[in-house]
Amino acid sequence: MNDFERTPQPSKRALAARRAGEIRRRRIAQVRERETRIEGTVIDILAAKLAVEEGRFAIAVGVQELQQLGETQESIGQMCELTIGEVRAALATARTQNGAAA
Repeated sequence: MNDFERTPQPSKRALAARRAGEIRRRRIAQVRERETRIEGTVIDILAAKLAVEEGRFAIAVGVQELQQLGETQESIGQMCELTIGEVRAALATARTQNGAAA
């Protein structure tokens, strides 16, 4: 093999540019993956928040129904394993929901 048949080696500058491009692409991919994970986590949080709100509404409706059936706040709390404060908060939520529905 003589000198004319050798493939020219890339210069240090070309190697550095290629390496910098690879690093840049890797960083961009990491940022995109991070953004995707953030979006997924935010969606999970919003879904959980909605489930909690629906649960609170269901509790409020149920507590109000028990009260209309003649149960006291204390008996509702004992039956449903709620504190008196939670029963009162549920009743207040039910009143607010009924006011908003009217």
